[in-house]
Amino acid sequence: MAWSDREMSVRPSPALTAMILAVTLVACAATHPLPTIELTLCRGVGLDGVLRGDVKDPRLGWAEVTSNRSGIVRRRELVWPIGYTARFAPELEVLDASGRVAFAAGDVIDGGCVTGPGFNGPLYISPST
Repeated sequence: MAWSDREMSVRPSPALTAMILAVTLVACAATHPLPTIELTLCRGVGLDGVLRGDVKDPRLGWAEVTSNRSGIVRRRELVWPIGYTARFAPELEVLDASGRVAFAAGDVIDGGCVTGPGFNGPLYISPST
């Protein structure tokens, strides 16, 4: 019987399927370093934002901030306390220095500390701000 005379199906073995699933779960649960700074002085600012993230984005997490007047949504870059990391399980979770979830995608961000000259740098976010 020639190859073209019969239908072929290829099915991965259960062991291979389990291994692929395990590797995928470990890759998603891996932690990634976030941009961090040591902040000594907080110039606080209020805002109406929501935490968003994407493992393919170089900064991993940002705030979507909605303008009160125009309703326009814009992205605001974020920086975090030293030791904070991100994981995607499957959505963004921001872990504090001890590994506990401090923030998760969809959390409201209502304020932070401005950084950089002219208040235009990334917004510093921590549970205490």
